Amino acid sequence: MFGYIKKWLNYILTGSFTVVFAACYGADMTLENPKLINAKDDKQNPIPGLKVTLFENRMEIDEKFTDQNGSVEFYYTQNNKYSYKVSIE
Repeated sequence: MFGYIKKWLNYILTGSFTVVFAACYGADMTLENPKLINAKDDKQNPIPGLKVTLFENRMEIDEKFTDQNGSVEFYYTQNNKYSYKVSIE
C-alpha cells in the first residue's frame, strides 16, 4: 500500500508540479510593461513614419516606426532604465 501511495505522489509531484512551476515561473516577463509613445506636431496632428529607437544602458535593443496615428508601442521590463531616440528617415 505504501508503495502505491509513494508512486502516486511521485507522479503528482513530478508531473503536475512541473507544469505549474513552468506556467508561473517560465513565462517571458519582457512583455509585461507596455509603453505607448505618441508623436504629434505643434498643432497636435499625429506624425507617422518616425523611427523610434529603444535603448537600454546605451545599447540599442529595439526600433519601430510610428503608425498612421503617430503611435508606437514597446514592451519592456520595469527593472531597467530605458531611453528613446526619435529620428526622421
